[in-house]
Amino acid sequence: MIDRWSTRTWWITVVFSLAIVIALRIFAFSAVSDDFKYYFDSWIQSVRERGTRGWNPIPFANYSPPNLYAMWAGIQFEKLFGGEPSNLFVLKMASFSGDALLGGAGAYLARSLGASRRGGYIAALAIWLTPTLYLNGPWW
Repeated sequence: MIDRWSTRTWWITVVFSLAIVIALRIFAFSAVSDDFKYYFDSWIQSVRERGTRGWNPIPFANYSPPNLYAMWAGIQFEKLFGGEPSNLFVLKMASFSGDALLGGAGAYLARSLGASRRGGYIAALAIWLTPTLYLNGPWW
């Protein structure tokens, strides 16, 4: 069905959906969850102070290692652009990268199941617009 959309309808849908995705993430950027206040803020600070050795000798987190690696990558991203150190920014960038990977995986899955390229893009947009991803991603 998506393949039968006109080019105009296709572009309107994509641009409108991306605008909503971006607006929601910008709106949620300043949101602070209890997880951040009680856990992630101190964990990110530990990684910031001790680097990758921060999670090896003393277990200080009960989340999976990819979360800790994402924190480290967020700190490197922050340094790359010379931003003011912000643990909240690091968490939001880690969350954003996870959202991007999830959308890409959804597009890949849709394509591997026979969807067109447009269908893959719509699958990614649909994933990015789900309330669960929004609450566990940008709002988190």
